[in-house]
Amino acid sequence: ARERKKSKKNKKFDRWLKQNEEERERRAKIWAERIAKENDYIDLIGKLLVAEFLRQSMNKAMGLTAERVLTDTHASGVIAKECREAYGIIFGGLKCRVIVAGSENKDMNGRHGTIRFWDREKEKFCVGLDTKKSPDSDVQFLIPETLDVLASSRPPKADKKSTATSCDIHAPDLLCYGGVSLGFSFTLQKSHVVALGSAESTKIGLRLFCKSRDQEERMQKIEEEAEKKREEEDRKRRAARRAKENATWEKRKEQMRKDKEDYERMKQEWAKDRREFGGSMFDYEDDNEEECQCPRCRFGDRFSSSGGSFFFNIGGIPFRVRFDNCDSDEDSFFDEFDERWEEQLAEEKEEENRKQANVLGVEPEDDPRTIKLAYRKMALKFHPDKWKRDSQHGMSRKAAEDRFKAVQAAYDHMMSNFDD
Repeated sequence: ARERKKSKKNKKFDRWLKQNEEERERRAKIWAERIAKENDYIDLIGKLLVAEFLRQSMNKAMGLTAERVLTDTHASGVIAKECREAYGIIFGGLKCRVIVAGSENKDMNGRHGTIRFWDREKEKFCVGLDTKKSPDSDVQFLIPETLDVLASSRPPKADKKSTATSCDIHAPDLLCYGGVSLGFSFTLQKSHVVALGSAESTKIGLRLFCKSRDQEERMQKIEEEAEKKREEEDRKRRAARRAKENATWEKRKEQMRKDKEDYERMKQEWAKDRREFGGSMFDYEDDNEEECQCPRCRFGDRFSSSGGSFFFNIGGIPFRVRFDNCDSDEDSFFDEFDERWEEQLAEEKEEENRKQANVLGVEPEDDPRTIKLAYRKMALKFHPDKWKRDSQHGMSRKAAEDRFKAVQAAYDHMMSNFDD
């Protein structure tokens, strides 16, 4: 009986060992496929980066080859780092939630964590294991056979966002060649990697990649020149508009100065009459049935009185004046005229900024890029050449054209704030 019982335990233990071994092999196979896929993509990205670096350095370093770049310790290290980061951004990397299983350290089994990256040298995963204080904080290097994917667990917050379709590569001072420091920068597209992977051969794929990059640069230069031309035309139009506005403001200011001088001259005449004849400034004899020359009759709505004080309005700016025995012919009631005029001008410009910003759907303090994007979006929507009977805005051609002119005027006004 003891022998049978012992044999039964041995068989059970053997089944458990076999089951564990099968699980380790299954996990190793799954991770091997993922690691191989990652390595393939990283190798493709590395070849694209080297090809782009050689393409950009063609005129600066004659005879530079890919072998020379990859044999340089610093350059190869930078490229490897950029490849790993680009793969993580574009393809998401191997980051996922895992559970430790089958580890020889029993305290590790059952712990949850997040894979950070695959370390090629150690041939282990860098895993951030959860602790009671915070998740993904206890960093450990574990072999693939001891990790199982948590399919039912939610991904960490950082992985909730969808992967990008491009990645900006910036590697200044990548390599020193012939006494010249070389570097490069460009935007790697996911389509570049996919196209190279599906090419007939790597050599043909890299040749097509360089050809497409040359075409992209040519198109970019053409677009930049066209953009500069548009900017120059817009700047000239804004300058003409600003000159017209300034002329209007100067004309208005000059008229206000004339009103001020006229009022000061009349005030001196009234002061002289009071000294010579006495009486109130509103006591005028009208025996000859002449037109009354008191301030209220002469200036109408621009002159008012309240609480024993008198107010004279010039261009929307009220000035408080007094007529008493202390006044002299030389006194001026407009000593602060220029300061108050500037305040009035600033207030009106601020109000106009708010009004025009509202037309574009932006804030008055937004930067030029935001204003330009909003303008282009609305210009495409309301441009007369883009008008169709079934347009989404539902406006007639004339209404859409008027709206486009209002949008363009608002854009010119907002951008003029940034012109020199």
